[in-house]
Amino acid sequence: MAAAGREPGAGLIDRLVNDPHQFDFFQAVRLAQNATYVDALAAGRAPPGEVGSTGQNAEEDPAVTLHCAVTLGFPGAAITGARIETGADGGADVADGGTPGVHLEVACFGLVGPTGSLPVYYTTLVVDRIRRFRDRSLQAFLDIFNQRAISLLYRAWAKYRQPVQAERTLLRGVGTEWDDGAVRPRDAMT
Repeated sequence: MAAAGREPGAGLIDRLVNDPHQFDFFQAVRLAQNATYVDALAAGRAPPGEVGSTGQNAEEDPAVTLHCAVTLGFPGAAITGARIETGADGGADVADGGTPGVHLEVACFGLVGPTGSLPVYYTTLVVDRIRRFRDRSLQAFLDIFNQRAISLLYRAWAKYRQPVQAERTLLRGVGTEWDDGAVRPRDAMT
């Protein structure tokens, strides 16, 4: 992600953060997940949880945090925003209470927003609370459910995509000699 000695692939993450509108939802999640996984291994940390998995560290240390775009207008792209959060030690910024990794703001799926499953009143309520009171508590509460629902959408998409499965297996070294001493057990999907 933002490491100083980053390999040539760092340009993609920079492009994702600077211009997220150019990326498809599935492409952005896949790119962000692989980048956080490689960075964690390079830094000697335990790898973050897979997007949508229920394994160890999946909820408390996700590779990608997904948020729903809260707007009344229809956005022109599936990804409306992206940012990278790291602390001084490469972990979570404890003062902000942030989660380390890539945060994506998604407009193609969620509870509120133009494509949300809840009535428009809830989107209006969230937007008003943010504008009038700068209160993001309702949005943060709904993001708990958005994270799970959107990550399950990605997981369902990735399950039957052969190139994605091969990429994930090769990236994690499943079936290789050094896989026996893995930091955490593999889930059923990989």
